[in-house]
Amino acid sequence: MKRKFVLSGISPGRAGVGRVLEYMISNSNNVSFVYPPIARTISIKESFYEFNFIKILISIFIIFKNYFKTFSYLSKLYFIKNKEIIILHPQTLGLKKMERLVGRNNVCIYVMDNNFFCIKSYNYLINTGKPCFLCLNAQYDNSQINSCSSFPVPYSYSEYFHFINFIKNNIHKISFLTQNAGQGELLKKQYGNDLSFKEVGLLTSDLFEDPKLWILSNTKKYDIVFHGDNTLAKGSKYILELAIHLPEYNFLFPFDLEFSEKPDNVDFIKMNWTTGLKSHMLDSKLTLCPSIWSAPIEGSVVKTLNLGIALGIFEAEYSFGKEIPNESVLKLSGNVFDDVKLIREFISSENYMIARINGKKYIEKKILNMISSYNKIFNA
Repeated sequence: MKRKFVLSGISPGRAGVGRVLEYMISNSNNVSFVYPPIARTISIKESFYEFNFIKILISIFIIFKNYFKTFSYLSKLYFIKNKEIIILHPQTLGLKKMERLVGRNNVCIYVMDNNFFCIKSYNYLINTGKPCFLCLNAQYDNSQINSCSSFPVPYSYSEYFHFINFIKNNIHKISFLTQNAGQGELLKKQYGNDLSFKEVGLLTSDLFEDPKLWILSNTKKYDIVFHGDNTLAKGSKYILELAIHLPEYNFLFPFDLEFSEKPDNVDFIKMNWTTGLKSHMLDSKLTLCPSIWSAPIEGSVVKTLNLGIALGIFEAEYSFGKEIPNESVLKLSGNVFDDVKLIREFISSENYMIARINGKKYIEKKILNMISSYNKIFNA
């Protein structure tokens, strides 16, 4: 059996692509993983301020260790040749490195976001507050017209345009793994109907944790919890606007925000999955993961449904949310007054109780299908 290589610009970790990589590493046979060293958590500067000799020595040791790991990582990326490789997150791997890898290997890109046509990775346009498709079909100048900034790595427009054109010109050498059907459709719109792709879904390590893990006792319960960070594309501003029009419900946003006119029914408290967010979601009537971009399978959506929590999403075009059955989630429209009515009806009629059951049934079946797809790719 020929060994596959998974090359990632992101190391295993407790969020995002890091969680995906954690799952793959733990559940893959005959696969070699190449990724940068995990960021150190001990600050040498703080160690000197504390005059902690042991911490200083540990910090110095970790710095040198990470230096050699980084050198090893970059060397592997440079010299890997004539291999079957799967690439995660080209932006952080490096666009020039990607070009060299495509020229030397059999390359498959596991698509994490929409960087293949959107320089922002999240195709959300601030001017409209809606998903954006202006740059599809090589209309990249629209990103400059709308002053879109490269994310998460600050590439120049010329670097980004060159890379996308390179992929387009070498599309016959590249295959793709997609998360959902909509992502496959967007790839075809960008690169043509002849490209090769397989839909495999997305699995993260924390999906398979003990359900009792990270459940804490809450002194205050919230009717509605926002599950995401303070990013416009994730819908944070829109949900805050809804909260203002729903004063009868208490809202929790799991991040700090200085807001001079904060509504009485809204709390901003910095927390993550392990420090209280999971517990508050379990206590809620409705948890919202309303990404306002063509989001593929987000960990927040799968985790929420898998816990049997009533979920609200934004039904963006080509998104995974578009594919979830209506009876399994609450689908927001993007119109404030319509969505206020939807949420009131959803909670007052206790439809959220039905959505909990339907959502969990749907996602459990979906997870089994994704595990089967992963096994065919990473354990074949």
